[in-house]
Amino acid sequence: MPAEEARIAYAALQQVAELAQTDPVLSCARPLLLFEQHGIVVTEWLEGPTLARRIQFGTARQSAHLVRGAGEWLALLYRGIGLSEQPLPASAMLEQLENAIPPGNGIRTHPPLRRALDLLHETLTQVDGELVLWSQKHGDFKPGNLILANGRLAAVDVGLREDGPCGVDAAYFLNHVTARLALRPGREAASKRAEAAFLDGFSGAGLWLAPVPSTWLRLHHGLRVMLGYRSWSRRHFAVVAGVTGSWLVKRLSNQLAASHDAQVGVRVAQAQPSVANRKNPDMVFSARPIDGTPKNV
Repeated sequence: MPAEEARIAYAALQQVAELAQTDPVLSCARPLLLFEQHGIVVTEWLEGPTLARRIQFGTARQSAHLVRGAGEWLALLYRGIGLSEQPLPASAMLEQLENAIPPGNGIRTHPPLRRALDLLHETLTQVDGELVLWSQKHGDFKPGNLILANGRLAAVDVGLREDGPCGVDAAYFLNHVTARLALRPGREAASKRAEAAFLDGFSGAGLWLAPVPSTWLRLHHGLRVMLGYRSWSRRHFAVVAGVTGSWLVKRLSNQLAASHDAQVGVRVAQAQPSVANRKNPDMVFSARPIDGTPKNV
């Protein structure tokens, strides 16, 4: 990796390792040496399967249990490195996506993908500018970067390169999980179970997601994946990714449409609650410590 990337990765692992001294859930591969000029980071060796492998080949119950642990791990990371409240830049994110889609691309012409893009526009007013939690983003939080070692999940790759909405990491992770389950029997039930487990772990650490903004972020990420899958070097992997990605986008489109319709009904029936209210349906995240007492973010 480039020297700058190696330096950032080493510093991020150092930061997580320090947090792990007081919170054992935040386990990681401890960094040992940095050869910055050569782009090499040396860490301790962790023996065990990746979470990606366990999700793909384990039972649904085992997968859900581990995914719950991943949700808790991510939330505790944010709490450890610090949080702030800032507006969700959904409009800018959607503009970047639109600019990246060439004319005639399947996202503009294939009906299910076109519907997904239209839904992002239709629901934009519900999420753009909403106050959400920001932190240093993990940057590559996915099942393949978590190892089950000594009975707990440990991170082997942490970025922390820039600040951003916490929901971006959660969307990235959940889409990877769903893609892993897409080719298994009973994929819909397994996906729902895994998603519920992740949210349970996340909320158990004192942070919450709301349906519309989190699904919006997931659908946005799903379309970005579909935009680039044809250029991947391994052709057989690209084909599989195209099939699973198409199913993921269709599934998230249905979820976003249903959440949007439900939330419109709620807004008609009642006044919008305060942003400080933990039950505010427009908050992507609401920060509370585990004991439920107020927390400054």
